[in-house]
Amino acid sequence: MRRLQALLMKLRAIFFRSRVEREMEAEFSAHLEAETRELIARGLDPSQARRRAAATMGRIDLIKEDCRDSRGTAFWEHFRHDALFGLRLLFKNRTFTAMALATMALAIGSTTAVFSVVDGVLLRPLPFAAPGRLYFARFLNLRGHFDVMRSQSRLADYASYMGVQAFNLRGRDWPERVSGSQVSANFFRVLGIAPQFGRDFAPDADRPGAPHTAILSHALWRERYGGRRDVLGSRMVLNDVPYEIVGIMPDRFQFPSPDAAFWVPMTLDPDAIGDYWGTSVCWTFARLHDGVSGQAANSELRAWTPRVHAMFPWRMPDSWGTDIALQPMRDELVAGVRDRSLLLLGAVALVLSIAIVNVANLMIGQTAARRAEFALRVSLGATPGRLARQLFTESLLLAVTGGLLGTLLAFGLLALLKHLLPADTPRLAEVSIDRTIILFAAAVSLGSGLLFGMLPGGHAHRRSSGDIGSGVCNRSVGRRRTSAAQLLDHDAHRSGISRRIDRHRAAQSRPHHRRIAR
Repeated sequence: MRRLQALLMKLRAIFFRSRVEREMEAEFSAHLEAETRELIARGLDPSQARRRAAATMGRIDLIKEDCRDSRGTAFWEHFRHDALFGLRLLFKNRTFTAMALATMALAIGSTTAVFSVVDGVLLRPLPFAAPGRLYFARFLNLRGHFDVMRSQSRLADYASYMGVQAFNLRGRDWPERVSGSQVSANFFRVLGIAPQFGRDFAPDADRPGAPHTAILSHALWRERYGGRRDVLGSRMVLNDVPYEIVGIMPDRFQFPSPDAAFWVPMTLDPDAIGDYWGTSVCWTFARLHDGVSGQAANSELRAWTPRVHAMFPWRMPDSWGTDIALQPMRDELVAGVRDRSLLLLGAVALVLSIAIVNVANLMIGQTAARRAEFALRVSLGATPGRLARQLFTESLLLAVTGGLLGTLLAFGLLALLKHLLPADTPRLAEVSIDRTIILFAAAVSLGSGLLFGMLPGGHAHRRSSGDIGSGVCNRSVGRRRTSAAQLLDHDAHRSGISRRIDRHRAAQSRPHHRRIAR
């Protein structure tokens, strides 16, 4: 309970700092007034009583500093001072700031845009239920072979599709050419996705004599039918054949291709020997049952290959079926773009590294130009670590601002990438900048700030001690009078020796000073 109360007090001191400071000022004023009244009651003159009361309390500013330290918020106080001072310097050096921000924004923006493509295409799971159990059946591309495995497999559920084909869609005035895909009746069930509206295909929809049904993509339903729900049950004419519309798929479902505007059942007719065993090529995938490994499903598929070989109505080569295998669906989908995407990501990572080095060099130049400033800081009590922390804070300010600009730039760069990449890039339409990508951009920004802040911080740490006796401080006072006042306000109250001496004097003055500090 005490820890929770301490945490709440610390959060209050951080987020309501002005209110806490006003309360502390009011407490000191009340204490000063009480001490003054007590001295007046003893017979002192009011003005003399006030001066003596202020003298007995000691250095009020140091007592306030002890109060702030007792809250446990000293780190945030110091960071706030460093950040405000760093912002003033960045606004003062506009040329350096503009160059650094432009470099970081371009590097972080390009890295974020390319990573969003890599994440959407290569890393993100497929948008289906339990995508890890989906496997492609390589070289299982005949309807008869697929039909046998669908009916005989005990370890997996097999489904198939015939790619994307162009159909004549009869309209009110003239026909349109619209792309669609012929699929097996269990296509959507094996994928693990259901229509958003309406129903799925019937289990026997791909058998001869079954009613002709169709499921529309969300885009076609919205563009051609205005998003009306009453389209379910109506008919659409494809290649002069009427199909009943039974379902509407969810938005962004684009399998097997973004060009697919609708899906209709294929026909699996063993009596049509040429289509069933020969020319009509299909692509087959499987969903493994719970607890079944890919190796076990592969063994079952290969065990059935000799039996399917014997079912052919004509003689097949002895080597037929020897290369059939199951492969994870995601690996199969991205096999053609993996190397290209990783190469592009490596290129922008190299650009980011060059940008970090360039900004670090710019900051080292700025650090060298501020040598007199650092010497003055050291003479006022700043330690080398204190100077390095100030430079790190300035680096983080640059990195965070550059990251924000880069994230905004990434939206435009991503749109450009999606336009330039080949249209057949798998899952490209699903790529977007979401919360994961924004977190990646934030991590890259903070990491970049730490990296290009290390060199200037170490440089200031090494040079600060040598600058104390170099006489630079005395020469800089005449050239930069305005900065001396700022540095006094920023660093004088942090001199460790002075704070210990004055704290000792305040502690020896009166006992109730300790109560106020606590």
